[in-house]
Amino acid sequence: TPLGFDRDGLVSINLQPSASTIEEWDRFFETLQDRVKAMPHVRGAGAIALRPLSGPVGNDSLPVMKWQEGLGPDAAWRQNPRANLESVTPGYFTAIGSRLIAGRDFTTSDVAAVSNVVIVGASMAAHFWPGRSPIGELMLVPTQRAPGSIEQPRWQTVVGVVEDVRYRGITDPRLDVYLPARQSTIRVSDFLVRAAGPSSQIAADVRQIAREFDPGVVVGEVVALREVVARETAPWRFAMRVLTSFGVLAAALASAG
Repeated sequence: TPLGFDRDGLVSINLQPSASTIEEWDRFFETLQDRVKAMPHVRGAGAIALRPLSGPVGNDSLPVMKWQEGLGPDAAWRQNPRANLESVTPGYFTAIGSRLIAGRDFTTSDVAAVSNVVIVGASMAAHFWPGRSPIGELMLVPTQRAPGSIEQPRWQTVVGVVEDVRYRGITDPRLDVYLPARQSTIRVSDFLVRAAGPSSQIAADVRQIAREFDPGVVVGEVVALREVVARETAPWRFAMRVLTSFGVLAAALASAG
């Protein structure tokens, strides 16, 4: 099963900075990301609202819609698919090893003061724009930080398509939609780092750097994605071993007559 990310060497650290505003919250993760990426053994870093394989929780069931001429959002809102919405920092896709299929990644220029942009997963692109490129098309995602509402929408422009990522579970694929953290009301909290070395040491390094400029930061769950995938696939591996054992036993009995 394609996961949409490379589990090897990938560690997730949940962080809750002592920020009083969402702007301060974003600055914390931007500073942390720059500092961590400068470390010699780190190959990538980025933050997201909820890491891959985090379970069926959080902002995973909000409706989104594409722009249609002559059709206002109120008329079609409830008929549109409910998407797995994520807020990410620039560089997140590179850090987790998710492939950019078309368009571009988010950049530090994607802030609330400029045009709203969005990146979609491959399945969402195929759902809304079958057989054609979604780059340059318009979507409405109801978590944008810029002024606007469902009644007075501010449309977002699709700038990229990435491969689907399993966020809720290996057997629970969703339609993924990503907003840049600086344009979303959804706060990032899971900081993912790809680096050489044990996950405990990577987490300790990140914790030390974070507390240098925010002593009040709260460090939560620390997981290695390889271990998360192992837990998710454990039932299938157990069933395979049991069936293999029965197969070997059956063959032995058959050969014995």
